[in-house]
Amino acid sequence: MGYFRPNLRRLGLTEQQWRVLRVLNDNGPTDAKQLATDAVLLPPSLSRIVRDLVRKGLLERRVASDDRRRVEIMITPAGIVALRSGARASVRAYDVIAHRFGSRDLATLLLLLERLEAALAPPRPGTPREK
Repeated sequence: MGYFRPNLRRLGLTEQQWRVLRVLNDNGPTDAKQLATDAVLLPPSLSRIVRDLVRKGLLERRVASDDRRRVEIMITPAGIVALRSGARASVRAYDVIAHRFGSRDLATLLLLLERLEAALAPPRPGTPREK
């Protein structure tokens, strides 16, 4: 993260805020429970993060049209601009890492991390558990 933090500081964002913006940009509007899961954050932390990003104008909360009891969280145009601005610096950071570590090794590492994430994910309802 040392290669990414200076850019996040320049944007005035924390690593967790950046993750929330990326998840919403990639997945679209969602509720807080799903966002916490997707961004790998505890719900109380997410609540504070969303509040701060709404205050900055990067996120918006809206009552869901299909269920008035549910609140959806979505990225705003300003949030997309911040994300795009930060993405350019992230690509440069990844390029430095790939150059120092090796592109092939980095690709292997990322693949292995995806496999680890999938292996450790909680089983879906109705899926038999392994012993």
